[in-house]
Amino acid sequence: ASSDAFVFFAQNSSVLTDDAKATLDKVTGTVDVIASASPEGTEQYNQKLSEKRAAVVADYLTKRGVTVNSWKGIGVTGAESGRVAIVKSTR
Repeated sequence: ASSDAFVFFAQNSSVLTDDAKATLDKVTGTVDVIASASPEGTEQYNQKLSEKRAAVVADYLTKRGVTVNSWKGIGVTGAESGRVAIVKSTR
């Protein structure tokens, strides 16, 4: 089973970097995608941004033949929250 993959985004961005694509290119199987935002911006903005990030990652993986079980944006989750999407292997 592959381990979790972490994809990082630039501030205010839901665009996949080359590093992000390289990370996602190693993902196989069935996964869940959970994305978050960093604390800048309003709660509503951060929720939308995190959802966009999750969708971009899910779309990229789906086009590569990876099964995306679920994807969601979780906005900001405390001080530890970052501009990241976590891809969790479900197999």
